[in-house]
Amino acid sequence: LNSTNTTTISAAIGSGTNITSLTTDSGGTTVISADITSTGNQTYNDAVILRDNIILTGSTIYTLSTITGNNNSSDVSAQGTSGWIDSGSQSLSTTATYNDGTNGSETILAGLSTYAKYQTINSLSSDTYTVTFNWYRIDSWDGEDLEITVNNVKIVDKSFSSSQSDYSSAQTPAGTTAGYSVDITNRKSSGNSGDYIRYGNDRDSWVDQSFVVTITTPTITSLDLIVRTTLDQEVSDESFGLKDFALSRNNPEVSLSIVGNLDAEGAITGLTTLSVSGTSSLDNDVTSTSTQGYTGNVTLTNDVVLTTTNSQITFTGTVDSEATEANDLTISVGTSEVEFDGAVGGNAALGAISITGALDLDANITSAS
Repeated sequence: LNSTNTTTISAAIGSGTNITSLTTDSGGTTVISADITSTGNQTYNDAVILRDNIILTGSTIYTLSTITGNNNSSDVSAQGTSGWIDSGSQSLSTTATYNDGTNGSETILAGLSTYAKYQTINSLSSDTYTVTFNWYRIDSWDGEDLEITVNNVKIVDKSFSSSQSDYSSAQTPAGTTAGYSVDITNRKSSGNSGDYIRYGNDRDSWVDQSFVVTITTPTITSLDLIVRTTLDQEVSDESFGLKDFALSRNNPEVSLSIVGNLDAEGAITGLTTLSVSGTSSLDNDVTSTSTQGYTGNVTLTNDVVLTTTNSQITFTGTVDSEATEANDLTISVGTSEVEFDGAVGGNAALGAISITGALDLDANITSAS
């Protein structure tokens, strides 16, 4: 695969018809979203980004640049006034200027009365997400309700009036296995209001407020977000506005399983777990939030740091330095343990060995320092 830009592999390779080998060139990036199986070697000369839990099966997997697990492809950056539709699925496009003196002069989606929906987002990776958007209470609200529904679950039903204070709630609504948390925070200061926008009127006594709404979802695979109100006057009397919908995945790390041998020259980061069934040659650091398992013998061709977040690292085979190099091994597993089932440094002594965490040692350790 030759490209100086981004090569995306979104369908499994080798699962039906076997391939002998796979090689990418050293320019650009390879994005992998599906498993790859070969009878021979796989060589990745460019940086690799993993977008899902991935299994690479081959004789030896060579990674000459970095591997990063980062499945944030579903993320939606702040969208300004785009993406909102009315009850008839027509795009909402009326805008106005809002200026509270702190957040600057903003162009917002305005003139909204009782309903606005963000366009449905499907095919999300199964995970929890954080949703944010700005909500503007405009003009003469006097106790009408703001209602926010996500995936048919009403997560906000709150009355708003002039100088409304901040609001937060954590709920586990009936019919859901996990709840939503919601925070509605004044963007200027709690309880602040002022004459920041006069939508269709010239009344300086009708004060306005803007809030950032932050929603943390349970595990979902799609998003339907609807904002409703119980307003019953003309929009020149009372209305609401919206801006900057954004969505981000909360746990974008992915797992990587190597079925075969691993020869890694670049750093490996952003993983939940790493497992290698064959031998491992490590020339750089490996970081994961969960476990690392090295079934075959491990050779350090450079000083290497292995890090987990309170999760175990297991070496089933031997661990050695490259001959005559006495490379250092640093391991940090927090409150978990490091398990060595085979000899460490028995064939080629390591340099300094530093372990943060518990040690489960079933064989000898030989260090050159």
